[in-house]
Amino acid sequence: EIIRLLNGWREDTSGLVAEEIDPPSRELTDQALRTVAWMRAQGRFPPDRVLPCPDGGIAFEWYQEPWDFDLELSADGTVTWAKYFQARTVERHRSTWKT
Repeated sequence: EIIRLLNGWREDTSGLVAEEIDPPSRELTDQALRTVAWMRAQGRFPPDRVLPCPDGGIAFEWYQEPWDFDLELSADGTVTWAKYFQARTVERHRSTWKT
């Protein structure tokens, strides 16, 4: 399901454009696909939700009440991992996915 969604955004961005969302670049979508492959190889749970960010990024979200987690790949090459407890930020890390 996630792979199909990401490949769909990679091949046809018209649906995102129609919703006035900057579509993720092919490079960023490829990175998201590599991220999903890595998560699977590590035995990680798939995200509960994958969505485009209005600025052209891609976000992965996990919900495990009372915890929430998200991983955002941004169009500018940054990646942000955040952990929330009862909707309050507990931890946030920022790095880069682009070299």
